[in-house]
Amino acid sequence: GVFGKWTNYYHGWQDRFVCCQDGTLSYYRAQDETEFGCRGSISLTKASTVCHEFDPCRFDVTVGDNIWYLRAADETEREKWVKTIQSNECFVSTDKKKVKKRIFISSPSMSSLPPLDETRDLQEKMDELKTLQNILDRQVSKLQDLYKLTDKLKTLLLNGADLKGDAITFRATSNGVLSTISQCLQLVNNRELLWQTRLKTIHEKKFSTDHQRIESESSVESGDEEDDIFFDPEGEVVEQKVTHEHSEALNQRIKEHLALLDHSDPDANGWEQITEDGEMKVYRKELVQDGLICDPLKAVHSVGLVTAKEMCHYFWFPDVRRDWEETVDVFDVLETLDEATTINYQTHKQVWPAAQRDCLYLSSMVKVDNPPSVGDKIPHDTWIVCNFSVDHPEANPVSGCVRALIEVALICQTFITLPKDGGPITRDCLQCDIIYVANVNPGGWAPASVLRSIYKREYPKFLNRFTNYVQQKTKDLKLLF
Repeated sequence: GVFGKWTNYYHGWQDRFVCCQDGTLSYYRAQDETEFGCRGSISLTKASTVCHEFDPCRFDVTVGDNIWYLRAADETEREKWVKTIQSNECFVSTDKKKVKKRIFISSPSMSSLPPLDETRDLQEKMDELKTLQNILDRQVSKLQDLYKLTDKLKTLLLNGADLKGDAITFRATSNGVLSTISQCLQLVNNRELLWQTRLKTIHEKKFSTDHQRIESESSVESGDEEDDIFFDPEGEVVEQKVTHEHSEALNQRIKEHLALLDHSDPDANGWEQITEDGEMKVYRKELVQDGLICDPLKAVHSVGLVTAKEMCHYFWFPDVRRDWEETVDVFDVLETLDEATTINYQTHKQVWPAAQRDCLYLSSMVKVDNPPSVGDKIPHDTWIVCNFSVDHPEANPVSGCVRALIEVALICQTFITLPKDGGPITRDCLQCDIIYVANVNPGGWAPASVLRSIYKREYPKFLNRFTNYVQQKTKDLKLLF
Protein backbone atom coordinates (compact mmCIF):
# COMPACT_ATOMS: atom_id res chain seq x y z
CA GLY A 1 0.00 0.00 0.00
CA VAL A 2 0.89 3.69 -0.15
CA PHE A 3 2.35 5.32 2.95
CA GLY A 4 3.86 8.60 3.94
CA LYS A 5 7.58 7.93 4.56
CA TRP A 6 9.80 10.46 6.30
CA THR A 7 12.76 11.19 4.01
CA ASN A 8 14.66 14.13 5.54
CA TYR A 9 14.14 17.62 6.91
CA TYR A 10 14.29 19.11 3.43
CA HIS A 11 11.71 16.93 1.68
CA GLY A 12 9.71 15.87 4.76
CA TRP A 13 7.00 13.21 4.31
CA GLN A 14 6.77 11.65 0.83
CA ASP A 15 4.27 9.09 -0.51
CA ARG A 16 5.93 5.71 -1.14
CA PHE A 17 4.59 2.29 -2.18
CA VAL A 18 5.45 -0.20 0.60
CA CYS A 19 5.46 -3.99 0.30
CA CYS A 20 5.75 -6.54 3.14
CA GLN A 21 6.35 -10.22 2.35
CA ASP A 22 8.62 -13.17 3.27
CA GLY A 23 10.13 -11.36 6.26
CA THR A 24 11.19 -8.32 4.22
CA LEU A 25 9.84 -4.76 4.13
CA SER A 26 10.56 -2.90 0.87
CA TYR A 27 9.53 0.44 -0.57
CA TYR A 28 9.30 1.91 -4.07
CA ARG A 29 8.84 5.44 -5.33
CA ALA A 30 5.45 4.44 -6.78
CA GLN A 31 3.47 1.26 -7.42
CA ASP A 32 4.03 1.38 -11.19
CA GLU A 33 7.84 1.38 -10.61
CA THR A 34 8.01 -1.98 -8.79
CA GLU A 35 9.41 -3.70 -11.88
CA PHE A 36 12.43 -1.40 -11.80
CA GLY A 37 13.57 -2.56 -8.35
CA CYS A 38 12.99 -1.29 -4.81
CA ARG A 39 14.48 1.91 -3.42
CA GLY A 40 15.40 0.12 -0.20
CA SER A 41 14.50 -2.90 1.93
CA ILE A 42 15.12 -4.24 5.43
CA SER A 43 14.88 -7.70 6.96
CA LEU A 44 12.21 -7.91 9.68
CA THR A 45 13.77 -10.91 11.43
CA LYS A 46 15.08 -8.74 14.29
CA ALA A 47 12.91 -5.68 13.74
CA SER A 48 10.80 -3.84 16.30
CA THR A 49 7.63 -1.92 15.45
CA VAL A 50 6.46 0.95 17.67
CA CYS A 51 3.32 3.05 17.31
CA HIS A 52 3.81 6.77 17.83
CA GLU A 53 2.68 8.09 21.20
CA PHE A 54 0.74 11.09 19.87
CA ASP A 55 0.23 10.56 16.12
CA PRO A 56 -2.52 7.89 15.65
CA CYS A 57 -1.44 7.24 12.04
CA ARG A 58 2.33 6.93 12.48
CA PHE A 59 4.51 3.94 13.37
CA ASP A 60 8.28 3.32 13.30
CA VAL A 61 10.09 0.17 12.16
CA THR A 62 13.58 -0.23 13.65
CA VAL A 63 16.31 -2.72 12.71
CA GLY A 64 19.56 -2.01 14.54
CA ASP A 65 20.55 1.56 13.66
CA ASN A 66 18.16 1.78 10.70
CA ILE A 67 14.73 3.36 11.34
CA TRP A 68 11.84 3.82 8.93
CA TYR A 69 9.24 6.40 9.93
CA LEU A 70 5.89 5.56 8.27
CA ARG A 71 2.45 7.18 8.37
CA ALA A 72 -0.74 5.39 7.31
CA ALA A 73 -3.95 6.98 6.00
CA ASP A 74 -5.81 6.30 9.26
CA GLU A 75 -5.52 4.46 12.56
CA THR A 76 -7.25 1.30 11.25
CA GLU A 77 -4.80 1.05 8.37
CA ARG A 78 -1.90 1.51 10.78
CA GLU A 79 -3.07 -1.30 13.08
CA LYS A 80 -3.48 -3.67 10.11
CA TRP A 81 0.04 -2.99 8.90
CA VAL A 82 1.59 -3.23 12.35
CA LYS A 83 0.10 -6.72 12.75
CA THR A 84 1.32 -7.73 9.27
CA ILE A 85 4.85 -6.51 9.96
CA GLN A 86 4.98 -8.17 13.37
CA SER A 87 3.86 -11.49 11.84
CA ASN A 88 6.71 -11.18 9.32
CA GLU A 89 9.22 -10.62 12.10
CA CYS A 90 9.07 -14.38 12.76
CA PHE A 91 10.11 -15.24 9.17
CA VAL A 92 12.71 -18.05 9.00
CA SER A 93 15.12 -18.39 6.08
CA THR A 94 15.35 -21.54 3.92
CA ASP A 95 18.30 -22.95 5.85
CA LYS A 96 16.08 -23.06 8.97
CA LYS A 97 18.28 -20.58 10.81
CA LYS A 98 17.04 -17.23 11.89
CA VAL A 99 18.83 -14.43 10.08
CA LYS A 100 20.73 -11.98 12.27
CA LYS A 101 20.03 -8.27 11.77
CA ARG A 102 20.15 -8.06 7.96
CA ILE A 103 19.95 -4.53 6.65
CA PHE A 104 19.85 -3.21 3.09
CA ILE A 105 20.10 0.55 2.76
CA SER A 106 19.75 2.14 -0.63
CA SER A 107 22.76 4.23 -1.67
CA PRO A 108 24.24 4.91 1.80
CA SER A 109 27.27 7.13 2.24
CA MET A 110 29.88 6.95 4.98
CA SER A 111 28.92 10.43 6.20
CA SER A 112 25.33 9.28 6.85
CA LEU A 113 26.18 6.01 8.61
CA PRO A 114 24.94 5.76 12.22
CA PRO A 115 27.51 5.40 15.02
CA LEU A 116 28.68 1.86 15.69
CA ASP A 117 28.41 0.25 19.10
CA GLU A 118 31.85 -1.18 19.91
CA THR A 119 30.21 -4.22 21.53
CA ARG A 120 28.31 -5.26 18.41
CA ASP A 121 29.15 -8.73 17.21
CA LEU A 122 31.30 -8.79 14.08
CA GLN A 123 29.46 -11.96 13.07
CA GLU A 124 26.30 -9.88 12.61
CA LYS A 125 28.09 -7.86 9.95
CA MET A 126 29.23 -11.05 8.22
CA ASP A 127 25.63 -12.29 8.14
CA GLU A 128 24.63 -8.95 6.67
CA LEU A 129 27.26 -9.32 3.95
CA LYS A 130 25.92 -12.79 3.10
CA THR A 131 22.42 -11.34 2.76
CA LEU A 132 23.67 -8.61 0.45
CA GLN A 133 25.62 -11.22 -1.53
CA ASN A 134 22.40 -13.19 -2.10
CA ILE A 135 20.66 -10.03 -3.29
CA LEU A 136 23.54 -9.31 -5.67
CA ASP A 137 23.47 -12.88 -7.00
CA ARG A 138 19.77 -12.62 -7.80
CA GLN A 139 20.23 -9.24 -9.46
CA VAL A 140 23.18 -10.44 -11.57
CA SER A 141 21.22 -13.51 -12.67
CA LYS A 142 18.30 -11.30 -13.61
CA LEU A 143 20.50 -8.97 -15.64
CA GLN A 144 22.14 -11.94 -17.39
CA ASP A 145 18.77 -13.43 -18.31
CA LEU A 146 17.62 -10.08 -19.67
CA TYR A 147 20.69 -9.65 -21.82
CA LYS A 148 20.37 -13.20 -23.23
CA LEU A 149 16.87 -12.44 -24.49
CA THR A 150 18.20 -10.12 -27.18
CA ASP A 151 15.24 -10.15 -29.51
CA LYS A 152 12.71 -9.86 -26.74
CA LEU A 153 14.78 -7.11 -25.12
CA LYS A 154 14.73 -5.08 -28.31
CA THR A 155 10.96 -5.39 -28.42
CA LEU A 156 10.68 -4.27 -24.82
CA LEU A 157 12.94 -1.29 -25.46
CA LEU A 158 10.83 -0.32 -28.46
CA ASN A 159 7.80 -0.40 -26.16
CA GLY A 160 9.46 2.09 -23.83
CA ALA A 161 10.91 -0.23 -21.12
CA ASP A 162 14.52 0.14 -19.92
CA LEU A 163 16.98 -1.30 -17.46
CA LYS A 164 17.35 1.86 -15.42
CA GLY A 165 15.52 0.47 -12.41
CA ASP A 166 17.62 -2.71 -12.25
CA ALA A 167 20.78 -0.65 -12.64
CA ILE A 168 19.73 1.63 -9.75
CA THR A 169 18.97 -1.35 -7.51
CA PHE A 170 22.25 -3.06 -8.45
CA ARG A 171 24.20 0.08 -7.66
CA ALA A 172 22.39 0.54 -4.32
CA THR A 173 23.15 -3.05 -3.28
CA SER A 174 26.80 -2.66 -4.29
CA ASN A 175 27.02 0.47 -2.17
CA GLY A 176 25.43 -1.47 0.67
CA VAL A 177 28.17 -4.13 0.41
CA LEU A 178 30.91 -1.50 0.43
CA SER A 179 29.34 0.31 3.39
CA THR A 180 29.03 -2.91 5.39
CA ILE A 181 32.69 -3.75 4.69
CA SER A 182 33.64 -0.25 5.86
CA GLN A 183 31.65 -0.78 9.06
CA CYS A 184 33.43 -4.10 9.62
CA LEU A 185 36.77 -2.32 9.31
CA GLN A 186 35.55 0.38 11.70
CA LEU A 187 34.53 -2.28 14.23
CA VAL A 188 37.97 -3.89 14.01
CA ASN A 189 39.76 -0.53 14.30
CA ASN A 190 37.62 0.55 17.27
CA ARG A 191 38.28 -2.68 19.13
CA GLU A 192 41.99 -2.51 18.37
CA LEU A 193 42.11 1.05 19.73
CA LEU A 194 40.11 0.00 22.82
CA TRP A 195 42.49 -2.85 23.65
CA GLN A 196 45.56 -0.69 22.96
CA THR A 197 44.20 1.91 25.38
CA ARG A 198 43.49 -0.70 28.05
CA LEU A 199 46.93 -2.27 27.63
CA LYS A 200 48.60 1.13 27.86
CA THR A 201 46.63 1.92 31.03
CA ILE A 202 47.77 -1.36 32.61
CA HIS A 203 51.41 -0.62 31.75
CA GLU A 204 51.14 2.93 33.12
CA LYS A 205 49.57 1.70 36.37
CA LYS A 206 52.37 -0.81 36.79
CA PHE A 207 54.99 1.83 36.01
CA SER A 208 53.39 4.30 38.43
CA THR A 209 53.26 1.69 41.21
CA ASP A 210 56.89 0.67 40.68
CA HIS A 211 57.99 4.31 40.47
CA GLN A 212 56.22 5.22 43.74
CA ARG A 213 57.73 2.18 45.47
CA ILE A 214 61.25 3.11 44.34
CA GLU A 215 60.80 6.74 45.39
CA SER A 216 59.43 5.65 48.75
CA GLU A 217 62.40 3.38 49.39
CA SER A 218 64.78 6.11 48.25
CA SER A 219 63.10 8.66 50.50
CA VAL A 220 63.41 6.39 53.54
CA GLU A 221 67.10 5.81 52.87
CA SER A 222 68.00 9.46 52.25
CA GLY A 223 65.60 11.03 54.72
CA ASP A 224 64.42 13.38 51.95
CA GLU A 225 60.65 13.71 52.11
CA GLU A 226 60.23 16.27 49.32
CA ASP A 227 57.91 15.33 46.44
CA ASP A 228 56.86 17.05 43.25
CA ILE A 229 53.95 19.26 44.21
CA PHE A 230 51.35 21.56 42.77
CA PHE A 231 48.88 23.88 44.45
CA ASP A 232 45.24 22.97 44.81
CA PRO A 233 42.52 25.63 44.38
CA GLU A 234 42.67 26.57 48.06
CA GLY A 235 46.42 27.09 47.96
CA GLU A 236 47.24 24.01 50.03
CA VAL A 237 50.02 21.68 48.91
CA VAL A 238 48.91 18.26 47.66
CA GLU A 239 50.84 15.41 46.08
CA GLN A 240 51.01 15.29 42.30
CA LYS A 241 51.13 11.61 41.38
CA VAL A 242 51.28 11.91 37.60
CA THR A 243 52.39 14.79 35.41
CA HIS A 244 51.99 15.39 31.69
CA GLU A 245 52.35 18.31 29.29
CA HIS A 246 48.82 19.58 30.03
CA SER A 247 49.05 19.35 33.85
CA GLU A 248 49.53 23.08 34.40
CA ALA A 249 46.65 24.06 32.11
CA LEU A 250 44.43 21.42 33.72
CA ASN A 251 45.19 22.61 37.24
CA GLN A 252 44.47 26.23 36.31
CA ARG A 253 41.10 25.33 34.77
CA ILE A 254 40.10 23.22 37.79
CA LYS A 255 40.86 26.19 40.02
CA GLU A 256 38.66 28.46 37.91
CA HIS A 257 35.78 25.97 37.77
CA LEU A 258 35.79 25.29 41.51
CA ALA A 259 35.12 28.98 42.13
CA LEU A 260 31.57 28.21 40.90
CA LEU A 261 30.90 26.22 44.09
CA ASP A 262 30.10 29.50 45.81
CA HIS A 263 26.27 29.53 45.66
CA SER A 264 25.87 32.65 47.80
CA ASP A 265 24.76 34.72 44.81
CA PRO A 266 24.09 32.57 41.70
CA ASP A 267 23.16 35.68 39.69
CA ALA A 268 26.48 37.41 40.37
CA ASN A 269 29.25 37.94 37.85
CA GLY A 270 26.89 38.38 34.95
CA TRP A 271 25.01 35.06 35.24
CA GLU A 272 21.33 35.31 34.33
CA GLN A 273 18.83 32.55 35.12
CA ILE A 274 17.08 31.46 31.91
CA THR A 275 15.09 28.39 32.95
CA GLU A 276 14.15 26.25 35.94
CA ASP A 277 13.07 22.61 36.01
CA GLY A 278 12.41 21.16 39.46
CA GLU A 279 15.73 21.09 41.36
CA MET A 280 17.59 22.30 38.27
CA LYS A 281 18.34 25.93 37.45
CA VAL A 282 20.13 27.03 34.29
CA TYR A 283 22.10 30.28 34.02
CA ARG A 284 23.65 32.01 31.01
CA LYS A 285 26.10 34.78 30.21
CA GLU A 286 25.69 36.45 26.85
CA LEU A 287 29.10 36.34 25.20
CA VAL A 288 30.11 36.99 21.59
CA GLN A 289 33.70 36.36 20.44
CA ASP A 290 34.80 37.33 16.94
CA GLY A 291 31.17 37.51 15.87
CA LEU A 292 30.37 33.98 17.17
CA ILE A 293 27.87 33.13 19.90
CA CYS A 294 29.84 31.56 22.79
CA ASP A 295 27.36 31.95 25.67
CA PRO A 296 28.70 30.12 28.77
CA LEU A 297 25.97 28.10 30.47
CA LYS A 298 25.83 26.91 34.06
CA ALA A 299 23.35 24.34 35.34
CA VAL A 300 22.88 23.77 39.09
CA HIS A 301 21.17 20.52 40.01
CA SER A 302 20.70 18.12 42.95
CA VAL A 303 19.80 14.43 42.72
CA GLY A 304 19.58 11.53 45.12
CA LEU A 305 20.69 7.88 45.14
CA VAL A 306 24.16 8.49 43.63
CA THR A 307 27.60 9.64 44.78
CA ALA A 308 29.78 12.36 43.28
CA LYS A 309 32.36 9.82 42.13
CA GLU A 310 29.70 7.75 40.36
CA MET A 311 28.40 10.80 38.50
CA CYS A 312 31.87 11.85 37.39
CA HIS A 313 32.91 8.30 36.55
CA TYR A 314 30.12 7.82 34.01
CA PHE A 315 30.62 11.31 32.62
CA TRP A 316 34.35 10.72 32.05
CA PHE A 317 34.63 6.98 31.29
CA PRO A 318 35.19 6.65 27.50
CA ASP A 319 33.61 3.20 27.13
CA VAL A 320 30.09 4.40 28.06
CA ARG A 321 30.01 7.80 26.35
CA ARG A 322 27.75 6.63 23.53
CA ASP A 323 25.29 5.17 26.06
CA TRP A 324 24.20 8.62 27.24
CA GLU A 325 25.59 11.14 24.71
CA GLU A 326 23.02 11.06 21.91
CA THR A 327 24.72 13.68 19.71
CA VAL A 328 28.04 11.82 19.26
CA ASP A 329 28.63 10.21 15.87
CA VAL A 330 32.30 9.11 16.07
CA PHE A 331 34.31 8.85 19.31
CA ASP A 332 38.00 7.88 19.62
CA VAL A 333 40.52 7.99 22.47
CA LEU A 334 43.74 9.28 20.87
CA GLU A 335 45.98 9.10 23.94
CA THR A 336 45.79 8.09 27.59
CA LEU A 337 47.88 10.54 29.66
CA ASP A 338 47.19 8.84 32.98
CA GLU A 339 44.60 6.49 34.44
CA ALA A 340 41.98 9.27 34.58
CA THR A 341 43.08 11.61 31.76
CA THR A 342 42.57 11.05 28.04
CA ILE A 343 42.68 13.05 24.83
CA ASN A 344 39.55 12.40 22.79
CA TYR A 345 38.34 13.17 19.27
CA GLN A 346 34.64 13.10 18.48
CA THR A 347 32.26 14.20 15.77
CA HIS A 348 28.67 15.18 16.40
CA LYS A 349 25.64 14.25 14.36
CA GLN A 350 24.86 16.88 11.78
CA VAL A 351 21.88 19.15 12.39
CA TRP A 352 20.67 20.42 9.04
CA PRO A 353 21.30 23.03 7.63
CA ALA A 354 24.43 23.63 9.76
CA ALA A 355 27.71 21.87 8.94
CA GLN A 356 28.79 18.88 11.03
CA ARG A 357 30.93 19.72 14.09
CA ASP A 358 33.87 17.92 15.66
CA CYS A 359 36.04 18.59 18.70
CA LEU A 360 39.43 17.49 20.04
CA TYR A 361 39.76 17.79 23.79
CA LEU A 362 41.44 16.63 26.98
CA SER A 363 39.19 14.99 29.57
CA SER A 364 40.30 14.41 33.16
CA MET A 365 38.57 13.16 36.31
CA VAL A 366 40.03 14.52 39.57
CA LYS A 367 39.18 14.21 43.26
CA VAL A 368 39.25 17.57 45.06
CA ASP A 369 40.60 17.07 48.56
CA ASN A 370 40.06 20.62 49.87
CA PRO A 371 37.09 22.14 48.04
CA PRO A 372 35.86 25.67 48.72
CA SER A 373 33.26 25.75 51.49
CA VAL A 374 29.58 25.88 50.55
CA GLY A 375 27.75 27.62 53.39
CA ASP A 376 27.44 25.37 56.42
CA LYS A 377 27.21 22.19 54.35
CA ILE A 378 30.19 19.84 54.54
CA PRO A 379 30.49 17.45 51.61
CA HIS A 380 31.63 13.88 52.09
CA ASP A 381 33.68 14.13 48.90
CA THR A 382 34.07 16.33 45.82
CA TRP A 383 34.92 15.25 42.28
CA ILE A 384 35.32 17.14 39.02
CA VAL A 385 35.57 16.20 35.36
CA CYS A 386 37.32 18.89 33.34
CA ASN A 387 37.25 18.93 29.52
CA PHE A 388 38.96 21.52 27.33
CA SER A 389 40.14 21.74 23.72
CA VAL A 390 43.74 20.83 22.87
CA ASP A 391 45.79 19.91 19.80
CA HIS A 392 47.15 16.45 19.09
CA PRO A 393 49.47 15.20 16.30
CA GLU A 394 47.51 11.96 15.77
CA ALA A 395 44.16 13.65 15.20
CA ASN A 396 42.72 12.92 11.75
CA PRO A 397 39.75 15.28 11.35
CA VAL A 398 36.72 14.09 9.40
CA SER A 399 36.42 15.92 6.09
CA GLY A 400 33.80 18.66 6.08
CA CYS A 401 33.59 19.04 9.87
CA VAL A 402 33.86 22.45 11.52
CA ARG A 403 36.02 22.41 14.66
CA ALA A 404 34.22 23.46 17.85
CA LEU A 405 36.21 24.66 20.89
CA ILE A 406 34.97 23.61 24.33
CA GLU A 407 35.46 24.38 28.02
CA VAL A 408 33.30 21.97 30.05
CA ALA A 409 33.27 20.98 33.70
CA LEU A 410 31.09 18.70 35.80
CA ILE A 411 31.52 19.35 39.55
CA CYS A 412 29.82 16.92 41.94
CA GLN A 413 29.67 16.78 45.75
CA THR A 414 28.27 13.98 47.92
CA PHE A 415 26.21 14.85 51.00
CA ILE A 416 25.17 12.07 53.39
CA THR A 417 22.25 12.02 55.82
CA LEU A 418 23.08 9.43 58.47
CA PRO A 419 20.27 6.93 59.28
CA LYS A 420 18.45 7.77 62.51
CA ASP A 421 18.54 4.14 63.61
CA GLY A 422 22.33 4.03 63.25
CA GLY A 423 22.14 1.52 60.42
CA PRO A 424 24.41 1.33 57.38
CA ILE A 425 24.54 4.08 54.77
CA THR A 426 22.37 3.23 51.78
CA ARG A 427 21.56 5.05 48.53
CA ASP A 428 18.55 6.62 50.22
CA CYS A 429 21.02 8.53 52.44
CA LEU A 430 22.76 10.17 49.46
CA GLN A 431 22.36 13.58 47.88
CA CYS A 432 24.61 14.69 45.02
CA ASP A 433 24.89 18.41 44.24
CA ILE A 434 25.93 19.08 40.65
CA ILE A 435 27.27 22.08 38.79
CA TYR A 436 27.63 21.69 35.04
CA VAL A 437 29.28 24.51 33.15
CA ALA A 438 29.93 24.65 29.40
CA ASN A 439 31.47 27.29 27.19
CA VAL A 440 31.28 26.17 23.54
CA ASN A 441 32.58 28.10 20.56
CA PRO A 442 30.77 26.26 17.75
CA GLY A 443 32.97 27.60 14.95
CA GLY A 444 31.53 28.69 11.62
CA TRP A 445 28.37 30.73 11.53
CA ALA A 446 24.96 30.06 13.07
CA PRO A 447 22.09 32.44 13.94
CA ALA A 448 22.31 33.73 17.51
CA SER A 449 18.59 33.23 18.16
CA VAL A 450 18.78 29.60 17.01
CA LEU A 451 21.83 28.75 19.13
CA ARG A 452 20.43 30.37 22.26
CA SER A 453 17.09 28.62 21.77
CA ILE A 454 18.86 25.26 21.40
CA TYR A 455 21.00 25.85 24.50
CA LYS A 456 17.98 26.76 26.61
CA ARG A 457 16.08 23.67 25.51
CA GLU A 458 18.79 21.02 25.23
CA TYR A 459 20.97 21.60 28.32
CA PRO A 460 18.23 20.76 30.87
CA LYS A 461 17.19 17.74 28.77
CA PHE A 462 20.80 16.55 28.62
CA LEU A 463 21.42 16.89 32.36
CA ASN A 464 18.15 15.16 33.28
CA ARG A 465 18.88 12.35 30.82
CA PHE A 466 22.43 11.87 32.12
CA THR A 467 21.51 11.88 35.84
CA ASN A 468 18.69 9.39 35.21
CA TYR A 469 21.16 7.21 33.30
CA VAL A 470 23.62 7.15 36.23
CA GLN A 471 20.85 6.41 38.73
CA GLN A 472 19.71 3.42 36.67
CA LYS A 473 23.28 2.14 36.18
CA THR A 474 24.17 2.27 39.88
CA LYS A 475 20.92 1.34 41.62
CA ASP A 476 22.00 -2.28 42.22
CA LEU A 477 25.72 -1.58 42.73
CA LYS A 478 27.74 -0.95 45.88
CA LEU A 479 28.31 2.69 46.78
CA LEU A 480 31.37 4.20 45.10
CA PHE A 481 33.16 7.00 46.98
